[in-house]
Amino acid sequence: IRTMETFTQELKALYGQRNEPVKIETALEKLVARKVDSSDGLALSPVAKLPAKLHDLVQFGIRRSVEIGEASVREMNRLNVATSCVLVRSVLETACLLYDTIRKVERAVEKGGTADVEELDKWITNALLGHGPKATTFVLSEEYVVQNILTVIQRLDKELDAPFGNFYEGLSEHAHPNYHGMMALYFHGHEGATSKYTDHREGRTKASLILAICGLASSLDLVEHAACRRAELSDRLAILAERSIFERGTWPADVEYPVHRPREPQPA
Repeated sequence: IRTMETFTQELKALYGQRNEPVKIETALEKLVARKVDSSDGLALSPVAKLPAKLHDLVQFGIRRSVEIGEASVREMNRLNVATSCVLVRSVLETACLLYDTIRKVERAVEKGGTADVEELDKWITNALLGHGPKATTFVLSEEYVVQNILTVIQRLDKELDAPFGNFYEGLSEHAHPNYHGMMALYFHGHEGATSKYTDHREGRTKASLILAICGLASSLDLVEHAACRRAELSDRLAILAERSIFERGTWPADVEYPVHRPREPQPA
């Protein structure tokens, strides 16, 4: 039986006026329940690869979010601000990538035209195999490049009037070796000409951990939403991708078109 990371009673007492710790624990449990050991791409579509690619991306994102989310909980329990913010920023990046991708899928299936299928496939393939625009060493293949995650976050903020950019900025300031990531956390003040240091500056620790806790709660909600919508959109995406293949004249002769699908729930 798997034991989930949970918040200590001490930390819950410190943030008793907020319900985010409980929300985080619940969200992590939901995401763990959405993990599957395998996925049969042919069951999603006997011809189109796009539904399986999306399923892969979401499953990888769920696992990354759970792994880093649980590590965040451990660091928050220790009142470690810098590591908490570094970890939560990674979950936020993952969440925004998944959420942005699902929005692209939603737009494509709502429009119902096949023109967007190629771009959607390219986007998801880059997300699976790509490297950052400035990467020079850790590169799988030169042809796959992911969009800068800050661009993704800024787009979501603009389209949704969302606070993701504010979270990202605050978490990044704590992740970097500047004022918020160093002096604001570890400087205890002066006694004459003597500098005093601390591992946890009480007021700053609480304020910064509120940022990390709220950021993690919001991020895990985004991942859960993306996972839920992927399951709901899977058949419609498969039908759209299959029609694109059929209209291009590359549909395999030994597979009937259109594909018959039983009305059964899609796997999470």
